[in-house]
Amino acid sequence: MAEPSILFKRLLKKHMEGLATTNEEATLRIMWDLYDDDEIVSFIEEIQPELPAKVLEGKVDSEAIAEAIIRKGRQEETVKQKIIVLRVAIWAAACILVFIAINILNTLREQNSPNNILCADTKKGDIPTKDFYCTFQLDNTQRFVIDSNYKGMLRRYGKMAVLLRPGVVQYKTMPYSVTADSVTTAVQQISTDDMQQYIVELPDRTRIRLNAMTSIKIYPDRFDSKKQFIELEKGEIYVEGNQRSDVLLEIKTPAVTFIATGSYFDTRIDSKGSLLAVQTGEVTVRNRHGEEIVRECYDLSHYTKEESPQEKVAINTYNISGIDLVTNWRRTERVYKDVQLDYFVADMAQWYGFKFTSLDCLPKKKISTVICYRATIKDFIAVIRNNGANIWKTSNGYAFCDPESKSSGQMAVLNR
Repeated sequence: MAEPSILFKRLLKKHMEGLATTNEEATLRIMWDLYDDDEIVSFIEEIQPELPAKVLEGKVDSEAIAEAIIRKGRQEETVKQKIIVLRVAIWAAACILVFIAINILNTLREQNSPNNILCADTKKGDIPTKDFYCTFQLDNTQRFVIDSNYKGMLRRYGKMAVLLRPGVVQYKTMPYSVTADSVTTAVQQISTDDMQQYIVELPDRTRIRLNAMTSIKIYPDRFDSKKQFIELEKGEIYVEGNQRSDVLLEIKTPAVTFIATGSYFDTRIDSKGSLLAVQTGEVTVRNRHGEEIVRECYDLSHYTKEESPQEKVAINTYNISGIDLVTNWRRTERVYKDVQLDYFVADMAQWYGFKFTSLDCLPKKKISTVICYRATIKDFIAVIRNNGANIWKTSNGYAFCDPESKSSGQMAVLNR
């Protein structure tokens, strides 16, 4: 039997002479893949001297043939690359379909979970405040309940106007008016009730969202081109600083004062002091002695109230997996994933306006739930009961401990 290379050259010569049969052409195509381009060019150069002159006149030289071979190889490589791209695209599409299917299954699981109370007809995101109301107290003499029916200008102080639109109280710089009220006596209190939120917009367009059961004091005479000052009396606020503004915002709390420019952060008052959660930017914390410390993005810290002028503020810092848990109250659907049940209960108590004297009878366990801001108190209680906590209705509200048991001294009563 002839050597493969000898057979290949014989078939290649017949092919170039145009004398190869159908079977020989098929054999040549099969053997072509046994050799690389350089070897084939070498075979062609060996064959060319043996070809008749007439055949040579109609043939290109070995370099031209080599270029044709290389061109064909590149075309084949392009086809291979297209096949690879197609396979990758099919794989990516399959992954996307799997991801969509998982999300659909998770959504169905959430909707069917007895722990979850979802907002069926509300977009996810910040709670809309346009249908809420707040109380506007002016100098302990005038009191307004502001809702969506109030629109336009409420008060005018020198160069400052108080404008109203649904869900928002806006402080806006205006041209000076000699007929405006005196700004030096314009101390105002804005507060929210249970299951209510409201937004206060400052002159530099910084937005302050008040949680339920929250009260702040506004001093229009302390608004200028360099600084804005407010006081958080109780409850919780979320600040969305205007990042294009260089006006300092000072927020006084019972424990410390927070100072920021263009930052996003949350602060709340509890029985022991003030909590600070920085989401973007940085916030300076100042105590009554003028000492300062800077907190940056994703810092969570607590500042204990000073019991005497000589006492220094105690600072506690926390590490948490997601600071969004602290600002959950802003969302139409609050998401709690593997959080302590007592934290969930205390967090929701702020929204429903409950006050717990004790949480001793709550099970020491974690909870995962999604709860809509429009969920009723009965919905909230049902979620707690689904997680193994007993709740009794009493004349004072609700209790976590059995009122008739010997341990009634540890009863946790929910009072409005």
